[in-house]
Amino acid sequence: MTHLVSIDQLKVGIYIHLDLHWIEHPFGFGSFKIKSDEQIRTLRTLGLKQVRYEPRKSDVAPAPAPAAPAAPSATDPAPPLPAADDPLLLAKRERQ
Repeated sequence: MTHLVSIDQLKVGIYIHLDLHWIEHPFGFGSFKIKSDEQIRTLRTLGLKQVRYEPRKSDVAPAPAPAAPAAPSATDPAPPLPAADDPLLLAKRERQ
């Protein structure tokens, strides 16, 4: 059974399946165990967001998924206004 994993979670020792035609990647096979950081760098150049990995054939688990940015709370300060919406700038333009 395979699972989807983000390209950012890949590590040496993970067995992956590429859902690409054989001429769309430089690897000898479409399914293989990652053996080097160079292979991970090459996988990142393919433009894939995620690949399938097979836990039973992997030596290690994928790295944890990167945390999503937290939603702003009511106590967070307001983001700065864009320059065009700045009240002082608007007042200055009206005076001109």
